[in-house]
Amino acid sequence: MSSDGDAAEDDSGIRTVTPLSRPHGNTEMDVIGWGIFVLLFVVALPVIPLFVVYWLLDRALGSGDQPEEATG
Repeated sequence: MSSDGDAAEDDSGIRTVTPLSRPHGNTEMDVIGWGIFVLLFVVALPVIPLFVVYWLLDRALGSGDQPEEATG
């Protein structure tokens, strides 16, 4: 049987044998994440004008506006 003190501890919903740690910053992982973001941004930056040119040509030629004919 459990006492009243045990019932209060069970209300948390977390079952663990180790004490919970407090939230803390992780500077090393933060630096790695920002490094990956900057690297991807630098790699993707030259590709963006190609997508813009393709989109403009597609809009100017109107190839996406015509519905396909039904075959049957």
